Amino acid sequence: MKTGTFSQRIALGTQGQRELENELRSRGFTITPTGQEKFISDAIHDDLRHIHDDPTVRSIRFQPDFVAYRDDFPVSYWEAKVNTRDDTPNFAIEKSCYEELMARHANQQRCVIAFRKADDLWVANWVEEIKVVKDMTGRRQQANGSHTPFLLVAKESFPLLDLFIATHTTGMVRTI
Repeated sequence: MKTGTFSQRIALGTQGQRELENELRSRGFTITPTGQEKFISDAIHDDLRHIHDDPTVRSIRFQPDFVAYRDDFPVSYWEAKVNTRDDTPNFAIEKSCYEELMARHANQQRCVIAFRKADDLWVANWVEEIKVVKDMTGRRQQANGSHTPFLLVAKESFPLLDLFIATHTTGMVRTI
């Protein structure tokens, strides 16, 4: 399935983000939006989206979508993605997004990437535990999406959302 125009991809991503936020809220999480689309104008975004090698631009453009908090789960940044193909063993993620989340991890910030699969099930994992299969930077013009450098990451490195949450729940209880 082709991913469509930029505005169609943005709408799909926004819908997916809202769905993930609702999934987490239904599991008792508090959500605080953080993504750049909340504070960067379209004109600035359009100027910055072609800059791929500036760490400041990368940190602005790829600010994770939101922070999720629950008493018994580590407070974390979350990045929501939507997969439109079920006929491949991999997800695609923009290389700059992955690199920004890994830079945050290097600074001891917890970052989760969650994908809504083509069957509408959510999967998630810590960015550092995701298996990168192939750097597709050289093939970006052949991509269906944004034509920006991207990586293929193994779908098998993402457990179902409920399993991911259960595996990392600490058992802490509210003390306030």
